[in-house]
Order: sequence, then structure tokens, then C-alpha cells
Amino acid sequence: MLRYLRVVVWLALFCRRYALIIFLSTALGTVFAVDYIANNLKLNTSTTDMLAPHLDFRVNSERLKNVFPATRDTLVVIVEADSEAIAYEGSTYLHRALSTRSDLFRNVFSAAHEDYFIENGLLFQDLDRLQLYNENLVDAQPFIATFAGDKTLRGLFAALELFSRERERLPEDKKELLYDIQEFIARTIEAIKDNKKPPAVPWSDIFGRSPDSGAKRFLLVTDPVLDFASLAPAAKVIDFVRQQVDLINKRYALSLTVNFSGNVALEEEEKASVISGATYAGLLAMVLVGFLVIRGLHSWRLALSVLLALLFGLIMTTAFATAAIGHLNLISTAFAVLFIGIGVDFGIQICSRYLEITLRKKDPDIYIDERLGEAIRSLGVPLGLAALAGSGGFFAFAPTDYAGMSELGIIAGGGLIIAFLTNFTLLPALLSTFCRRVHIQQTPFYGDEESHFTPIAWLKRFPIAITALGVTFLAWSSFHAPTYQTNFDPFALYDPDSPSVRATTRLLQERESQLYAIRILANGLAQAKRIKKQLQDDPQVGTVFAIDEFLPTNIAEKAKVIDDMAFFLLPSLQGGDRAHTINPERRRAAAQSWRSHLTEEDNPRLKEALDWLIEDDSNATERIEYALLRGLPLQMKILERALQPTLVGKRTISIEDLPISLRKLTLNINRQNIVTVLPARDVRNDPQALEDFVDSVRSKIPQATGAPVIVIEGKREVLRAFFEAGVLALVFVFILLLISLRNIEDSILAFVPLLAAAVMTLAVAVWLDLPLNFANIIALPLLFSLGVSYGIYLLWQERQSDTLYALMVSSTPRAILYSALTTMAGFGSLAISSHRGTASMGLMLLISLLAVLINSLIFLPAVLQIRQNVRQWLDNKA
Repeated sequence: MLRYLRVVVWLALFCRRYALIIFLSTALGTVFAVDYIANNLKLNTSTTDMLAPHLDFRVNSERLKNVFPATRDTLVVIVEADSEAIAYEGSTYLHRALSTRSDLFRNVFSAAHEDYFIENGLLFQDLDRLQLYNENLVDAQPFIATFAGDKTLRGLFAALELFSRERERLPEDKKELLYDIQEFIARTIEAIKDNKKPPAVPWSDIFGRSPDSGAKRFLLVTDPVLDFASLAPAAKVIDFVRQQVDLINKRYALSLTVNFSGNVALEEEEKASVISGATYAGLLAMVLVGFLVIRGLHSWRLALSVLLALLFGLIMTTAFATAAIGHLNLISTAFAVLFIGIGVDFGIQICSRYLEITLRKKDPDIYIDERLGEAIRSLGVPLGLAALAGSGGFFAFAPTDYAGMSELGIIAGGGLIIAFLTNFTLLPALLSTFCRRVHIQQTPFYGDEESHFTPIAWLKRFPIAITALGVTFLAWSSFHAPTYQTNFDPFALYDPDSPSVRATTRLLQERESQLYAIRILANGLAQAKRIKKQLQDDPQVGTVFAIDEFLPTNIAEKAKVIDDMAFFLLPSLQGGDRAHTINPERRRAAAQSWRSHLTEEDNPRLKEALDWLIEDDSNATERIEYALLRGLPLQMKILERALQPTLVGKRTISIEDLPISLRKLTLNINRQNIVTVLPARDVRNDPQALEDFVDSVRSKIPQATGAPVIVIEGKREVLRAFFEAGVLALVFVFILLLISLRNIEDSILAFVPLLAAAVMTLAVAVWLDLPLNFANIIALPLLFSLGVSYGIYLLWQERQSDTLYALMVSSTPRAILYSALTTMAGFGSLAISSHRGTASMGLMLLISLLAVLINSLIFLPAVLQIRQNVRQWLDNKA
């Protein structure tokens, strides 16, 4: 121990004497470190990659992605508009534009735009519904034939006039449909009249619908080419999509909006959110830390020395992270704020003691070597113990399978050693330059010993009551802590206001997203069917589908019905390809003709609208024609393709007929395919439902994978890693304290702030409904590091003090207070982040540090006072 102290004192004084060399070395090292970091450090926000790749559920996931690479990075483009017709038309143009850019998209799939689904769309209807649909279309044949021969407002009004003439012969459901169509046409004319945006007429209720029937949005599932050399790998792809949508809107006078979902969009925005949150938090942390350091040390010179040493240590720790790991993950990005908290602790301890010695000797001109040497000599052991214990605690996570925490453990453990070395090398050089003379007045931290209304007086007079209060709170915490909740769903950590999260949430609410789908790799169609049969009666399973779901069944019987439709409708549809243009007079004449055949049973609102149209002499008729006919010719074209006899006449459809874009997602050349399993319950806001779903499926199909499996098995692996690393760290630190302190009683007391704070943190988290997640769980190892450090500082200082008063008026409690406050300010700044994971991390760290501070500066001193009183009583009795 004595040799160690001689070494650290010699090192500190050497650096003080050769401050210029230290400064130049520091500046040169900083330049090289910053350049190295800028060129080599990467960011990986994938929560999946925070788990070791050899774990069985990760092996299953990687195997599936290797077999189907198109599922590895998915960008879902969501095209929306005010009407189905506009959304379908615009998404058709966009699908075509994306499909031609193989340099940006390896695959683009949309069932609504694939020829296979358009041409065979009617075969996917069940037989009863298809027969009913046949009856409806046969009844509409006169309308179709009339409009097909004249695709103008005149043709439309003429077709509807036929229905009006035959109203008495129509069944009741057809009369209601005619009335509704008249209502929509009336609303459209009124909107044009009032210069408002007209509503869309739902022509798809009459004609052949696309597979996304009735939707005002269409989904394009893409496999984008990402640029991983960029901090925003998907930026180029997403920008291209937005540019194409803008171009389509201008060229075709559409009003499309586009949003994005899928893991690519979510991770892209999450990465931006994490970087933004960490940047703002880091800046705010530096400002708050700077203010508190100046306030705590009462000297801007001392504060500047601490902050400069802190900044250099942070840069060197980042360089160490770059060399040791090469990237930062969602958890290890917090190392910067973590380092600020721990690194500033060492600096405050040294400067507080340096200041205390200066004030105690009442001579600011005292030789600097004497002040610095005495400060380093008195703190060398406790700071070394704290650094060793903290780094050992962090390094205990290195061998675990939780790669996210393992990487943070390596970085933080190395950072603690760097912080220790920095504060015993660079800081002495800074102190010799900026702080040779110190002129301040400082009052005792705990107040005057003689006063009855100061903290020290309360600790001396009521130690048992204070300890009892602490024990009561600890008992309450011990009762509630075991009920803490966990939620390791990455989606729960995303910024809820980011566009991709809002879009994905809407899809989840409407059951259009497969974010929580379990996927199973099947070797052949026969195995896929067996898997479906195994899961079909599972109460936790909602839907199970595989490649065979894309093959229509009962084709022969359905083809007969479609043949009947084709016989009646195809001649009309195929004969109506001529383009027509009419003038406003003819449009008004058509309106006049239709108006003359309306009866009392027809829509009165339509009559008034047609009356206005007949009298109007503006160009409103052209806008009305555009609004009413948009989408109608396209619906008829889709129906025509579905009725082609060459297509319907093909009585068998095999897997080889499926579109290539679909097969890239679900089938490979070895006949392997994917079985997709969706939950029966809403698992998005119910972690237990998600766990039940995963356990139920994996109990039957152990090789099942997908996001839900990664979430649940990842949670278990994280908790297992924390338990293993926690036990290892506690054993290591306790043995270290026994060797260093050589007193089992002091070694146990050093753990009091740590263990009590851990239990209290979990209890408060339960009370605040703050579940543990992938991000905020790092509060526990940080709590471990600082909890042990503060206990070591107090117990070591107690050995140098005769009374509790002497301990509490020393620089140690003040240094602990401001160290904790600066660390709380640093981590508390994370709570303002828009990223929910980062924000919950900041809040959890704030709670844990507050618990450590209360236990270190209130309950532990009370226990030490009780021990002192007992010793005095025993001495007196003896």
C-alpha cells in the first residue's frame, strides 16, 4: 500500500513539474484520438445485435435471414390518399418507378399491383361470395356497357339514367346502392360549386376490387440497398421514394402522402433520435456539470481544471471504445454521460481535498507540491479502490451473452481506469497552472457542531431514529421491489412522435402490420402444412399462413362462375377503349337528360345539384367530370383482366406461377418457405401476452424465430446476464474490500449504500410504473459503481477522523454531494430525450443516484454514529 502511494504521489508531482510536456502530449493525443474516432467509430442501434450471435434464438433468426435475404432489411412504403382510386393509381405509378431501380431496391412487392393477383383476384373469393358478385355484375351490365362506350360525364350520366328508368324493377339492395351513388355524386357537385375538395365516389363497391379492397392506402414491401458507410444508411432510398411521390403528384395531379414502416425506417429514425437525444443531453450535461462543479468547488479555476481533465478523459475513452469494440450500441451510447458522472467524481474528490488543505493551512501561498502531495496521498487509496471496484463491476459484464451490456461494461470499465489515470496525471498539471493561489471562504458542509438545527446535530442526536426511518423505507422497498415489471419490446422504446412509429402504430391498430409475427422456416410445403395444423387450435395464435395461402382453391367451380361473368361482361368491357372528349354543353345536356328521368324516390339532394349544374355556365363541368370519373376506368380495366378467358380457363395454378417478388419473401429454390404466425391478442401493450404467445408457439415449434422471440428470449438472457454479472461483481468487490480495508465490518458497511439503493430504486420504479427495459437497465451497474465508491470514501475518511463531526466537515461529504449532483445532472439530462428508451434511462439513473446519495450521506453516517456511540459505551464500561 505504501509503495502504491509513493508511486501515485510521484506520478502526480512529476506531471505537475513537467506540465508543459503533459499539455503538449495531451493536445497531440487529442488530435490523433479525434481523427481516429471520426474515421472508425460506428453506431449500431439494432436491439437484436445487443444479444450474442451464438444464442439459439439468434442462430434461428440468422438462418432464416440467410435463406431469405429479402427479409433482412425491410422498408414498407405506405401510400395514402383521400380515396381508394387515387391511392391505387398513385401507388401503381410508384410501384413501377421503384421496380425499375434495381440499384436502390433488390425487391418490391405489392399484392395489389402484381399481375398474378390482378388476373386471379376473383379466384381468391369464396364460392358463395363470388356467385353473389356475379349476380350484381350481371345486373350492372347495362351500366357497364353504356359507360364503357363513352368514358365521359355524358356516358356516366347516361348509364345512371338507365338505372333510374329501371328503378321499379330493381331489388331493394340495388335501389339503396343507386341512392348512395346519387348521394356521392351530389356531394361532389356541391363541393365543386363551393370550391371545396370533392369526396371520392366508391366505384370499387360496384366493380372488381383490388386485393386491398376498400383501402385508402397501399403497402409496398421493399428490400432496399442500404449504404452502411453512412450514418443514415437508408437516407438515399427514402429520399428517392419521396422525390418520386412528389413527381407523381405533380405529373398526374394527385394528392398522395407517403409514410414508412418496417425495421429499416424504424431503425433509421431511432438512430437519429438516439444521436439527437445523446447530443442535446451531452451538451446540457456539460452545462449543468460545469455549473455544479463551479458551485461545489467555489473556484472557476478548480472547475476549469476538472472539466478539462474530464473532456480529455472522455475523448480518450471514446478512442478506447473505437479500438476495443469498433461501434456503439443503443446502450453503450450512454457511456459518454456515464463517464461524465464517474470522471467528474474523481476530479471533485481531488480538488475538494486540495482546497481543504489550502484552507486548513490558512496560507494560499503554501508550496504547491505540499498541497498536491498531501491531497494525492490521502485520496490515492480510496480513489484507487473505487476505480478498481467500479471497473471490476463493469468488466464482470464482459463475458455475458448480453452483448449490449458486455460492450458497455468493457467501455465503462476501461473508462474508469482512464479517468483514474487522467486525474492523477493531467489534473495535477492543470492545478499547477491554474490553481497555485486559491482565495475563497468555505463554510462547513454540515453546519456548526454546536447548533441544534444542522444536519450534523441531527445525526449526532437522533442516529437511531434516522436509521429506523431508513430501515422502514428499506422494508417498504423490499416488499415492492420484487414486483417490478419488465418490458424489453424495442418498439416501446422508440420516439412515439417519429413518423415511422406513428405509421407503424396505425398499421398495428388495424392489424396490417407483421411487426409481432413469429416466423418458422419450413422445408417444403408439406412441412408448412403440418406446422399450420399444429398451431391452428392454439388459443394464443390468431392467424397462421404460408406460401399455399397465395394459391386459390376450388378453382374449377369458381372458374365456371367467372366464365358466366365473362360471357356477359367481356364484350362490353373490351369494346370501350375509345377516348372521348366532350364540351361543357354536352355535359350539361347529359345532366338535363338524367334530371328529367329522376322521380320522387331518387335522391333530392342530387336533383338540386343537377339543377345547379344545368344552369352553370362556368368550367365546373370539367372539374366535376374529373372528380367523378377518377378511378372508374381503372376499376373496369382490373375487372376486364380478371375475366380474361385465357386466364380463367387455366384450371390449375402452382407455386411456380407466383410472382418472383413474392417468392423472394416466402420461397426459395430449395422449396424452403416461411410460415408466419400472428398473435390472437393485442401484444403491443401487454408484455405478458407477448410472452405467452412466444412460449406457446416455441413449445410446439422450438425453431420459431422473429421479433417476438428475440424480445422475450432476449429479456431472459439480459436478466440472466445481470444476475450472473451481479453475483460475480459483488464477490469480486467484497473480496477486494476485505483485502484493502482488512475489516469485515467496514467491508459490509461499504455495501450498505449500494444494496439499499438497489432495492429502493426498484421499488420507486414500481411506484412510478417505470418498467425495466434494454436501455434503463444500465442504471443498476452504474448504481453499483458509484454506490461502492461513496461507501469507500466515507469509510476511509472515517478512519482518518476522530469523530463523526470530523468526518462530516471534511471535504469527503461535500465532494460526494457535488459528485452525485453532477452525475444526476448528467444522467437526468437524458430524461428530456424524445427517444423513450433514452428518456427512461435518464429517469432510472436519476432515481438510482438519488437513492445512493440519500443512503451515503444520511443513513450510512447515522449507522456510523451508532457504531461510534456503541464503541464509546463499551470503552466507558470497560
